Amino acid sequence: AQNVSMLLEWALPVLLRSISIDNLLLVLGCAITENQIVFVCPDITRLSASVVSILLLLRPLSWPYPIIVTLPVHLHVYLESPVPVILGVTSLPADHEIPPGQTIVDISDPGALVISGGGGGVISGGGISGGGGGGGGGGRG
Repeated sequence: AQNVSMLLEWALPVLLRSISIDNLLLVLGCAITENQIVFVCPDITRLSASVVSILLLLRPLSWPYPIIVTLPVHLHVYLESPVPVILGVTSLPADHEIPPGQTIVDISDPGALVISGGGGGVISGGGISGGGGGGGGGGRG
């Protein structure tokens, strides 16, 4: 229990500076429904803190699937994994198409952009990469 609180003291503030509460709840909902969640950020510290925070915020539930805090570039083929996984990448491949059941959380800049696969498009954004203002279901597809 002490280790969890120490990890949350380090990781949670980093995550909350990168993502709104609405988006955080959306990502937690994706985790609970066993979607694949991909965090994208070139800053390794922010990336690892975000992945760890989501896992800790699921408590008392636990994530029974693979967790890859930082996926190396040469292993980007795992982005196409058919199983639920929470992972972090420093960048997405240019030709990456978001499959159904995958949620991309771009925390590169404040106001994280959350994109869902399967035709959902941009489901929440804060102005990153032309994502528009929060809420809504339109956008890219």
